Amino acid sequence: MEPEEVEAFLNEEKAATLVTVKPNCAPHASIGSFSYNDGRLYFYSHKDSARQRNLKRNSHVAVTVIDEWRRQVILEGDAKILGTASELRSHEAADSFRMKYGDFAGNRESSSYIVEVTPDKILTYKAKDRINTDEHGKSSILETNELFILDSWKEPDDAAISIPGHIQDDDSVPKPGVSKH
Repeated sequence: MEPEEVEAFLNEEKAATLVTVKPNCAPHASIGSFSYNDGRLYFYSHKDSARQRNLKRNSHVAVTVIDEWRRQVILEGDAKILGTASELRSHEAADSFRMKYGDFAGNRESSSYIVEVTPDKILTYKAKDRINTDEHGKSSILETNELFILDSWKEPDDAAISIPGHIQDDDSVPKPGVSKH
């Protein structure tokens, strides 16, 4: 997915899985609604939740947003607890939730905090249909996969890398990944 597609995708009404780090360094995944504004994701976090406790100890997070298994965006970065929802009623994060979900945002003000996620790495996946014709003229749709790694969300033109058939980590070591069908 190109950077413009990623932005449009994140602005669609979707749920996301937010992964935080437990005290024993194990991952903790939680599903929730989110909003997107100016390169950042925003979540609500209940004051007594495991999500909130984990974020107070460790700001490293991963977020996954999927669309019927055909498109997905994975963001890795840091989260910051901005304040309570009632304190931040006029903050851009609260505004973006109201624009996306309407009155839904107002129901959380008394017990929730707003969390801002600033991604430093974005991975996208998009399944693409391709038509294949065999030697007898019979056509069938083959699914091919496309993976992009955007290492810098602020400079996407320099950072978009298409890697067919495998995923590379930060050390550029090939690893098994998306396979073509």
